[in-house]
This record gives sequence, structure tokens and C-alpha cells, in this order.
Amino acid sequence: MPPPMSFTSETWSGGLVAGVPADLRCVVVRRGVVLVGTEHEVLMLRAGEQHLARRALPGGVAPICALSVEPRRGPRLAIGAPRAIAVLDGDAVGTRRIDPSASPLEDLAWGPRPGGGWALYEMSEEGALDRTHPETGVIEEIPINLPIALASGDDGLLAVASMDPESPAVWTTRDGAAWSCRLLPELDGMTGVHGFAVAGDAAAISIEEGVFVSRGLDAPFTRCAALDHGTSLAFEGDSPAAPLLGVVHPEFAENIVRVEADGTAARVVMIETPVGMPEPFVSALVWDASRSVLWASIEGVGLLRSAPRRARGGQLS
Repeated sequence: MPPPMSFTSETWSGGLVAGVPADLRCVVVRRGVVLVGTEHEVLMLRAGEQHLARRALPGGVAPICALSVEPRRGPRLAIGAPRAIAVLDGDAVGTRRIDPSASPLEDLAWGPRPGGGWALYEMSEEGALDRTHPETGVIEEIPINLPIALASGDDGLLAVASMDPESPAVWTTRDGAAWSCRLLPELDGMTGVHGFAVAGDAAAISIEEGVFVSRGLDAPFTRCAALDHGTSLAFEGDSPAAPLLGVVHPEFAENIVRVEADGTAARVVMIETPVGMPEPFVSALVWDASRSVLWASIEGVGLLRSAPRRARGGQLS
């Protein structure tokens, strides 16, 4: 049983979504499609629907380590496991096994490919980045050294965080051919990223050294003091000026803090457990623009839905 907890907010409403298992591994949202992955199954909420539906995984595609929704109408869904990737296109399912001699998959994301259309960007545990054309199976190596995190935007932007000691940076592309680079020296030597999000040309990343935000391609990364020691991140919208939502960790609680582009910050949600119980930990945040809802994966507990009180979307039973 998940630990008892309370949800407190003066400005937002919300609560745990019924029927979602506690063993959540990832959650993504795009174009009204909410995709939730547990170890052995996927739950899906399509645009206009009110109930999460379960979908069994293709054989061998488990445990889930990554999910991605294609940024187009009638999107394809990508499900990643360490040794296999499945692409769901309506009722059609295509599965590709990863060579046993290759490094396991760590993350994946839909992104643009040169000439138009979409491809899957696949990051391995050893720090290699490939781009796969789902229709043909052609695989290209992307020459970004030591990638450690991927993020993608609703408008098709793809971002890659690299800890290359020669140029630790966040790389972004809108066409799969031309890449822009924003240096972030603090990425050098990092072994992992706690949170990574994009909105338009804005990017935010959470690492051991802190949370850093850039609001444009030519804007340097600056530290976001309000989210120091924070983890999961999500922009509240797809504009470069969208507020940034992040999770910070006071004792026995998780606070979701909203930071405006000018740096003004306010706590919007507090999640608490009683003293002596396991402390809550929000492992992922995603903003659902179609419903004006924030979805949060709480480790060992389930899925939290919260929204500003002016918004009424995303009600589930």
C-alpha cells in the first residue's frame, strides 16, 4: 500500500488519480495524449477522454525505461526498454530488438529529421546518440559526445544535454540538420540529470550543481535560486516565457514551486507524509497544455493530477 499523504494548495486543486499502479516508471504528454508507463504495462489517456486505458506491452518490451509521443496529429507512440523499442501507430505495433552486444537503451524521444518528418532519437547507457527512421529502420549516429539527457517540445524542438568535457552544453535542433549550442560548464563531470525541459527556445536543466535556465538560443544559462536542490522540471506552456515548475524537497514533504520568467517564485503545491512514513518523492513532472493540468509521478505512490483552480481539465475517475 502507498503511504498516506496530504495534498495542500491555496491556488491549485488536485489529487491522486485512481487506478494507477504505484510502480510508475515514466509519464509523458503531447497533443492531449497522456502516456504512463509502469514496469510491464502502458496506461493511455487520449485527447477528449476521461479515463486511462491499459495497453499490454509487446513481448520483450519490458521493463519500460522511456516513453515518447510524436509531435504530430495522430501521433505514434514510442515505448523503450533496455533491449527493445516498440512503436505504436494506431492498432499497428512495430518492435525492434537492440543488439545484445550493444549498450542498453537509456532514453528516447521523437525529434525532427532532415528533409521533414520525425525520427526516434535513442540514447544508450554508454553515452551514444542515434537517430532511427521508423519507416525504413535506417540508423544514423548523431555526433554529440557523451549525451546524458533528452528533452522534446510540443513544437518539435529536440534538446540534448552533453557532458563533453571539451564543451559541456545543451544542443537543440528544429530540423535535425542544424544544431544550436548553449554552453553549460556545470554539466562537466555530471553523471546524471534530475530534470530537463524545453518550451519554445527556452531550456531548463536540473543537476547536482543546481537548476539552470536559458530563455533563448543566445541567452546564457543562469542559476534558478528558487529551485536550488530541486529535481523534476516542466514548463507551464510552450512559450519561451512560460513559467517553470520545479520540485524542491523540504523534510517530510515535496513542494512544487512555480517560477515566472522574471524570477518571481511561489509554492503552488505541497505534498506531505506523516512523520515516520517514507517521504514522498516526485520523479517526473509534465505539463498538459490541452487540459491545463500538471501530472506528477510520485515514486511508490502513483500519479498526481493538479491544476490551477481556474482550470477544470483533466478530471479523471
